[in-house]
Amino acid sequence: MPQTRPILPREDYVQSPQPPNHSSRKRHAAPDTMMRQRNPTFLSGARPGLYGNATPEALAEPDPILYPGSCARRLENLEHKSHQAKSELMRSISADISATFICIKQHIEAGTLSGDQTDVIEDATQAIHETDIRMRRSLKRDVRRLRKERNWSQRQYCKLAAQLDSLVNAYETKVQGLTTTLQEMNGDVQQLREERDMLLASLQTRGPHVPQVNEDGGDGDEPGK
Repeated sequence: MPQTRPILPREDYVQSPQPPNHSSRKRHAAPDTMMRQRNPTFLSGARPGLYGNATPEALAEPDPILYPGSCARRLENLEHKSHQAKSELMRSISADISATFICIKQHIEAGTLSGDQTDVIEDATQAIHETDIRMRRSLKRDVRRLRKERNWSQRQYCKLAAQLDSLVNAYETKVQGLTTTLQEMNGDVQQLREERDMLLASLQTRGPHVPQVNEDGGDGDEPGK
């Protein structure tokens, strides 16, 4: 007779392992993703290990105090501010930065902050110091260049001044010579005027008869007449 399989009670059935139903997992993944996008902190009370190795602290929303850029955001629309507003804003930001470093120093001295926690601050200050050194070197180079340009300009000015002085002296000498020549010519003109006046006076005393001068230079009257 063929052996029949005994009928076991319902609670004694052992189900064989079934392959995972990926389609059902995909169907349920969409709402989970949507909830995570809407509320990033909804997993704060979930059991560790339910979503991988993430902890509630890692899945929770970051503390707003950790958001960077509080001073940087104050620089927005800076080009539209007035000169006085820019100066006041720079003083305020400088005061905030100074107060922040003072508080950090106090916490370091009190032991609240350790060295490995303030390495980033030291790196930032070192970068600022190196930038300041580079800027000072650049400014020194600019100062040396400007001094060279100033010395060159002074030398060129001295050369031009010397050339101008020589030209002025030459023109003064020429003007003095022209003045002397003009005075001499004025003296000659005055002498000619005096001679002309004397000649006219002598002609008036001799009468209206004026001797005619021939081509050979003699008088027009024949001798003995």
